Amino acid sequence: MTARSEAPGDKSVLRWRLSPNSARIFLKSVILASRVDHELILYAPPPPTVDDASRVILSLQAANDTQTACLVVDFRRGFATHSDRRRGYRATRDGLLGALPCRMVAHTFQCVSAIHLVEVELTLDETSLVLLFRSEHGIVVEHKLRLGEASRVSCVPSEQAICGAENVSSLSCSSER
Repeated sequence: MTARSEAPGDKSVLRWRLSPNSARIFLKSVILASRVDHELILYAPPPPTVDDASRVILSLQAANDTQTACLVVDFRRGFATHSDRRRGYRATRDGLLGALPCRMVAHTFQCVSAIHLVEVELTLDETSLVLLFRSEHGIVVEHKLRLGEASRVSCVPSEQAICGAENVSSLSCSSER
């Protein structure tokens, strides 16, 4: 599957990443990993590993400098391995959904500093990407990113960033105790 432009309102490109209602999923397998340019990249496995609501366990790795911090999920179901029927062999591929700027990471660790169990909820449509983190202590951190017009979500090379710092629309941090 390759990135391609779709008419407004067409969710065919997104459907394979979403639950049947094409609105919201809980990611089974997610990587948030730091890069040299201090962006966090959100990866999701290609279908069919993202198919229903599920909880994931994140391990928090943070240095004093939050620019080196990362969140890593323990993959339990064949991450990024799928059958490429056109070529007739199994291929490994990262599905890049977006990049979170470092200042969002610092914001996350400021709000959620000592959590172990986290529920990650992803809401995705043609124009926006929303990540919602829930800790075992009830803390919620929400990241909202606006996708660029040419950034249709699909399977794209890991080097390409769909969401950059200039596309961040809002941040919020709240505590639900």
